[in-house]
Amino acid sequence: RTAIVAKHLSQDRAPGLDLEVLADKTEGFSGSDVVLLCKEAAMRPLRRIMKQLEAGEMSGERVRLGPVTADDMLDACRVTKP
Repeated sequence: RTAIVAKHLSQDRAPGLDLEVLADKTEGFSGSDVVLLCKEAAMRPLRRIMKQLEAGEMSGERVRLGPVTADDMLDACRVTKP
């Protein structure tokens, strides 16, 4: 599971994530479940930007996509079931 997460969430997209801790949290997940979890977590920074854009809190110019955080991974774990 650690290798799958490392492949789908590179260190430049998800700096500081402890892959070993994440692997422990995905006990019982299949390989495809872990891939789905990574995709869900990767969408979270984009959803934050979209929410801010829709609320008029930021303009569309020079929007930067933030990294995937540990909280993103925990939230994704809550909604992604094996």
